[in-house]
Amino acid sequence: MFGMRVPALFLALVSAAACGEKKEKESAPVSPPATSPEDSFTEVDKVALMEQHYTAAIVAHDMLIRGNLEEFRSRLTTLSAQELPHRAPQTWSEPHKQMRAAAKAAGQATTLDTAAVGMASVVQICGACHAANPQGPVYRRPEAPKGENLPAKMQNHQWASERLWEGITGPWDDAWVRGAAARAQSRVFDDGKGTGTILELERRMRKHGEDAKTLTTLADRATLYGTLLSTCGACHQQMNANFKTPDPAE
Repeated sequence: MFGMRVPALFLALVSAAACGEKKEKESAPVSPPATSPEDSFTEVDKVALMEQHYTAAIVAHDMLIRGNLEEFRSRLTTLSAQELPHRAPQTWSEPHKQMRAAAKAAGQATTLDTAAVGMASVVQICGACHAANPQGPVYRRPEAPKGENLPAKMQNHQWASERLWEGITGPWDDAWVRGAAARAQSRVFDDGKGTGTILELERRMRKHGEDAKTLTTLADRATLYGTLLSTCGACHQQMNANFKTPDPAE
């Protein structure tokens, strides 16, 4: 009998030890997985930050097209002051710093030509950053407006500029190619409604479109686009064009 009780006692002791070990494991606190500030930077945060950038940049872009240097400087000064949240990815830090520096320099422009150079720098940095981050902006592919009256022609004019903007900031090659082709064919005032200066500026813009067809690098495209915006601004200044105050929410 005694010889049979030894294994039973041994098993009991092993079982007790195992239970004690299990209880110890169960009672031990579980450490949460390590997290970094970037883990809490959600898609909502990303969209909100990009909307801030986009609003300031696109309105500055529109002000340059209108030849309104005061508002152009104001919008880019706003862009240069936008901080990068501490939770944002570290890889965003350097491009963001470059964008702010370019916006600050452009915000000091005193002529359309210097404003064009400044805007070109800003949009080039935006496009390069988006190219390095696959989840960049996604643009639609609208068809060009139709019509032969003056409002329709101006809408087509604007449509071409918007495609070129997408071509750089996307960056999106298809949009650039479509915008360049449309700008090369743009004829708003060649029907006798424009002055000699206006017609020359329009011919210059068509030349910009032809040149745009040959460009393939982001830097070259951004430089030409800045020049094109300056030409738009000069034309609108000559025409004393009145524009609706832009609403970024539209």
